[in-house]
Amino acid sequence: YLSIGHFSDGLLWERLAEVALGAAVAMGTVAVVLPVRTRRVVDQALAKTVESLSDLTDAAAGVASGEVARRNLRELGRRVDRDFQALMTAAEPLRVGSLTGSDDRLSRQLAAVSAGRDYARELIANVAAVRDALHSGSFDVARKTLYLAAGAVAGHLRGQSDAGSYIRAAALFSELSLRPGSWHDQPRSMALVRDFVVIDNALADLAQASGVPTVRTPPPELLAGAWSS
Repeated sequence: YLSIGHFSDGLLWERLAEVALGAAVAMGTVAVVLPVRTRRVVDQALAKTVESLSDLTDAAAGVASGEVARRNLRELGRRVDRDFQALMTAAEPLRVGSLTGSDDRLSRQLAAVSAGRDYARELIANVAAVRDALHSGSFDVARKTLYLAAGAVAGHLRGQSDAGSYIRAAALFSELSLRPGSWHDQPRSMALVRDFVVIDNALADLAQASGVPTVRTPPPELLAGAWSS
């Protein structure tokens, strides 16, 4: 601008202002737009991990009922581990630091999923030691409730508007320990029931952290069906 005789202090300040504006836009993109896109990727990874955990839990229930081969559980367990590691990798940019105010939500979600993964490992160990199948209509009702509830969480994380609510299954599983049966006094069987309860607790924590409507007490028709089975 000096060479063509158009330089002035006003022009200098105008160019500095343009540079500052560009830098501000770039910072805004990094602080807001990129975390939003990363958040979507994390939600998808969360949903996939929940689905893997749900498949493992349901398969373990099938093993306990004598319906599913035990050998399938190890592969399902490895799938949960793979999906969890992929989730942690996807979440790393948001864990390092975020200006969007979502870091507390993410921390709660990751803590809940990590707990569910740990409980699933205990579930695999305990179901492998159960010798007598848990033949019970009440157990089947609790199992189905937990599976559908996990599906609701995954659906919400994937952005499905009709995913439904998370219906707690813990009460249904807990009642099994209070009812007389051929297996209710066997330590391994009772430990297995407790595994399902704590997995439900972990998934319920994830549901709450994710903003999924949660029903703490199962509907009367579910309880009636469990007790009449």
